[in-house]
Amino acid sequence: MVKLRDMVDELAQFCDEELYLDDIQKLLEAVNAFYDKTLELQLQLEAAQSKMIEFSAFLNHFQAEVYCCEDLKDTKFTCLLAGISGDDLTAN
Repeated sequence: MVKLRDMVDELAQFCDEELYLDDIQKLLEAVNAFYDKTLELQLQLEAAQSKMIEFSAFLNHFQAEVYCCEDLKDTKFTCLLAGISGDDLTAN
């Protein structure tokens, strides 16, 4: 937020000093680029939060159905691997 506030203050200074429109346009482009990057990061954060919720649901299910069941001692790891797919399965 500080960076955006500094950009707005600089824009106000340009207006007060009646500087050229090119200078104001460059600053507006920088403000817009900063805003676009902020939106992109927000979308990435939402995607990461969604993955955390999915993992939390999986972990709760695994703990309830497999980990806490004493009859499954030898098969716990096999059940865990069966619940993993995609990039998680190939990660080292």
